[in-house]
Formats: sequence, C-alpha cells, structure tokens
Amino acid sequence: MTNIFEKIVNDLNLEQKDVVESEDNLYVNACPGSGKTRVLTRKIAYQAIKHDGSLKRIIAITYTNRAAEEIKERLSLLSIDDDINIWVGTIHQFCLEFIIYPFKMNLSRVSKGFTIIDDYTQRAYVSQINNMLNLNLKTYELNKIDLSLSHDFKINEVQYTQVSEMYHTMLEKNKEIDFDMILLVAYKILTVNSNVARNIASNIRAIYVDEFQDTRELQYNVIAKLLQNNPQIQSMFVGDIDQAIYGSLDGIAKSVEELEMLTSHTFQSKTLHGCYRSNQRLVDFYSNFQSCPYEIESRGNNKNDRGFISYDCKVTKEDLPNIIKNIIKEKIESGIHEKDICVLAPQHYPLFSLGEYLKKELPYCNFDAINISPIKVNNHSLFFKLAILYFTESGEKVRRRKLIANDILIILKNEFGI
Repeated sequence: MTNIFEKIVNDLNLEQKDVVESEDNLYVNACPGSGKTRVLTRKIAYQAIKHDGSLKRIIAITYTNRAAEEIKERLSLLSIDDDINIWVGTIHQFCLEFIIYPFKMNLSRVSKGFTIIDDYTQRAYVSQINNMLNLNLKTYELNKIDLSLSHDFKINEVQYTQVSEMYHTMLEKNKEIDFDMILLVAYKILTVNSNVARNIASNIRAIYVDEFQDTRELQYNVIAKLLQNNPQIQSMFVGDIDQAIYGSLDGIAKSVEELEMLTSHTFQSKTLHGCYRSNQRLVDFYSNFQSCPYEIESRGNNKNDRGFISYDCKVTKEDLPNIIKNIIKEKIESGIHEKDICVLAPQHYPLFSLGEYLKKELPYCNFDAINISPIKVNNHSLFFKLAILYFTESGEKVRRRKLIANDILIILKNEFGI
C-alpha cells in the first residue's frame, strides 16, 4: 500500500504533495500553471486508494465537462477505477444525479416528471412570447431579459416581467425546466426536506470543488447544505481569485472566512506558488495585475527564456480581428503548432464574433473556441449522448460508452418515464 501512495505523490513538489496528503479541509489558492488539475487528480486517487472498498463517494465538482473528462482520463492513467467510489462532473450534473432524479418527489414542480430544454428551445419560447405581446423587441433586447427565478421561485426580471412570467408558465405547463433552474430545483429539494441533504451527505466522503472563484452563490449553497449535514466530509476548494472570469455570470470568489461561515467547516489555507507553464519574465509581468499579491515562481523548463511581449494600443476595434488573423497566420507559417497558440480576451462577448471570423478566414485551422460548433453542445441532452454512442466505434472507448449508455437509461427513466 505504501508503494502505491508513493507512486501517486513521487513526482509532485512539496507544496503539491502537502495538499494531496492533507486530511484537513483545504482552501487552496493555485496560481496559473501550478499543476492544479494534477494535484486535484492525485488527491482523488490518494483518497480512493486509502479508502478502497468503501462505498462512500469522493465528489469532484468541475466548472466544465471538459475539465471533468480530463480528470477522468488522468485517473484512468493512474489505474484508478472511478466507477465505484469516485464521481467527477459539473455542479449541474451532480444536482441532477444525486439530488433531483432520486428525490424529485419532494418538490411538486418536478415530482411528476420533467425535461430540460436547451438554449434553442428557450430562445424560441421567448421569441413566441415577444410576438404574442407585440413587444417588437430585437434579438439582443430579448437576450437581456432576466429569465432566472429567486430562491422562492419569484420572477427576477424588472422591466419585462410579463415575458418572464409567461416563459415560466409555459415551462411549467410543458413539465420543463431550463438549464439554470437545475441548481434552484436541487436547492429547493434540499431545503424542503432536511432528510434529503442528510441522506446524501451520509454517503459522501469528500467534496472537492475546482475553480471555486467562478462558483455562483446558489452552487455554494447547495454544497454548503451537504457539508452542514455531515461534518465528517473532507472538503477542498481550489482555484485562483485572480483568474475569476465569470463575475458577469454571478461567479463569486469567496474568502476562506466566508466559506467557514457558510459551511460550518474549518479550513486550512494553502498556496501553490510554482508556475510550470510560463517563463519568469511573463510571471513577473502577470504579477503586476494580481488582486491578491503573492509570490509566484516559474519552475518550468522555460523559466529562463526571455520570450517576446509586445503591446499595441493603436489598433482599432474594427481592425482587431484582421490583425489577430494575420498574427495567427504568421505564427503557423513560421512552424508554431496550432495547439500552442492562444487568443485571450477580457470578456466572453468579443470572442463570439472573433471566433466566427477566424473560422471563416482560416478554414485550415482547427479552432477550439466558443461559438465555433454549428450546434451548441448540451451535455445533458439525450440526443447529445446518443450522438456520442453513434459516432464512436463499437469496441473503442468501451468504458466511456458504457457510462454514456447508463446516462441515457437514467434520462429515459427520469425525464421520459420510460
């Protein structure tokens, strides 16, 4: 057993090893390129092996499905089977699988079944309501309407209240919920029946939250309900306040004191200072913009490289897409691989049009960006999961195909009553 543990931590630095081996509840501030995903994966593996045979679950909540898949792949490379006592996924997946599907009978809004609509259906409903009310609102105006609900299922929209009211009436009539309602429904189930939170929490050994700086208030509340009902759950929140990019989407980077007050847990604060991604010059430049200053040290093979940093304040907004296109084209022609080129922006909004433009102008490049796919990916959709099975060869990725097939059966049972 000792040799197995050593295999898990032998290539980690002292800071990373300390996080993996700790039995405390942790609040980890991890700088960019610090090996955060590696640390999270190893901690999951460490606890899984330590409690081998236990049916209590180790829960790792990631911000994206891609991050969840990466952790699963890394666990597989460590020969860790995540079928038994490990669960990795987004908070929405967790809410569906652990709270809503098994305990929906506790909330009348979903007790008689429900389906989850996608963005396309949501836009169609709002457009239909726009026509019914003769509002003549433009698409961008419709997109600004707040369709969310408060914790007590009240309308949040102020200006176009009737649109939101009719939208939710339509959803309820059709036994539907939208993506954002998943968190609200889960939270309401946990609050209307305290036994539900107690039941779920009793079967959980650990909850690890990745990218906590982009976690929404309602997500914190769902997790807190479980932690409050089982003080024995080992918890870890890992992320970087300076990388908070979803503030406009209600993402909140809570302090350790705020987490302790919310969860009733005591946390030990730790920091991963080593950056294995960028040279020291770039790290030093980045440090000028830290909101919570702490020392970051470049530890990668490129730490002493000078690199090239340029700043152009003369390019107009209209010319920017073309300038970026030319830079990408120049770099590729000089031999730099596509996967080594990254385009960053301070907000999501400008990336939508930029992504479409670059895809059109550089059709030979394999872009990985938002709004590139002609069909918006809805990982909770039955048809998305069916597509995965259809487009993966039989005999390949057998384990993944089995998991997807099981997801399909769960959706058919819980959403379609089949």
